[in-house]
Amino acid sequence: MTQERHTEVDRPNMWIGPAILAVLIIVPIAILVASNPDSTIVEWAGFDWEAPSWLVLLATYLAGIVSGPLLGWGWRLWRRRRRRLRDELEVLERRAESEEA
Repeated sequence: MTQERHTEVDRPNMWIGPAILAVLIIVPIAILVASNPDSTIVEWAGFDWEAPSWLVLLATYLAGIVSGPLLGWGWRLWRRRRRRLRDELEVLERRAESEEA
């Protein structure tokens, strides 16, 4: 009969940092949402409607979560394209110089 040995590898708690960050973000948002139960009038693009303040706050927060990465992606895409065009222009200039010589 053989015994299996299970050795535990000493690993740091990799989840504690993201958990603390999530709590530091979620708790103030939850307090803000809970302390605003009133309704508010939302006006956008010529439309008016009444919505609970907590819903407006959550929608704003979610819009920030979605738009942040999208704007970052667009910015990186624009920089890459600009760098690629600059590199292509350099190649064309070098090619023209070599053909002149």
